[in-house]
Amino acid sequence: MKSILITGAKGFIGSNLSKFFFNHNYQVFGVGKKKLDEKNLSFFKNYYIGDILDDEVKSFLKTEKPDYIFHCAGSSSIQNSIKDPSNDFNNNTILTFKFLDFIRQFTPQSKFYFFSSAAVYGNPYSLPINEKQIINPISPYGFHKFMSENICKEFSKIYSLNVVVLRIFSAYGPNLKRQIFYDLMNKFSNEEKIKLRGNGKESRDFIHILDLCRAIELIMKKNYQQFEVFNIGSGEEVSIEKLAKIFSNFLKTSKIIEFDLNNNEGMPLNWRSDITKLENIGFRPIMQLPQGIEDYIGWYKKNCN
Repeated sequence: MKSILITGAKGFIGSNLSKFFFNHNYQVFGVGKKKLDEKNLSFFKNYYIGDILDDEVKSFLKTEKPDYIFHCAGSSSIQNSIKDPSNDFNNNTILTFKFLDFIRQFTPQSKFYFFSSAAVYGNPYSLPINEKQIINPISPYGFHKFMSENICKEFSKIYSLNVVVLRIFSAYGPNLKRQIFYDLMNKFSNEEKIKLRGNGKESRDFIHILDLCRAIELIMKKNYQQFEVFNIGSGEEVSIEKLAKIFSNFLKTSKIIEFDLNNNEGMPLNWRSDITKLENIGFRPIMQLPQGIEDYIGWYKKNCN
């Protein structure tokens, strides 16, 4: 049975990865800074509470030598990175370097998956965005993710680590308690008028977390050597205005939706991923956006009301 270590295992992506790969007969280990409830804990053979640089994790790497390491830990907010770039740099770039140095010493044969972000592209020169497009981040978060990617490339080139960089676009699904999906549900549930940032024409490429997990498993099965970069998205562009209307229709509400015409600093305007590289290894999204939104609304009503 293949083994996986997931850092940031309590987070949105980490928690969904643990469930998916447990159900696909992988032995899953996790590291997170907070305790898990019994239901989520059941997906792990072992779950370590603490920092990924702790001696306990170092000991685990020495003895277990996992086949795969999914590095999901780190800061994940563009706005927070602008307010406190030092914290973002430490929690993303410095942490990634130190963790890779652990791996170099204790389990260099493990395949390392770095969870990067489409934020490295900033406002792209053209759409869709492929993996070879010029990197042009517009936030500290985007810069720090790209620095981390280059550190991954360093360890791959100099120490022959097997590294795959995953540039995640706008992932959503159960357990997501931030960003536009969560914000919309909170506002539709609690406010008479839905007030949103921007002008509504901003767009994102939304990928359901199950499709994200499926894409990663396909990449794993290809057994890439050295260094690879993949966009992880749906290949579809959806405006925030359209997204809000889909939510409104599912919720059967006539609440007014307004946009304040102000953009958040550091947030790109339009995204659509080119997923040709993923499609060439057999990936096709199976969760269409309306179905995914209905699924998310059901989860929110059950868990967040």
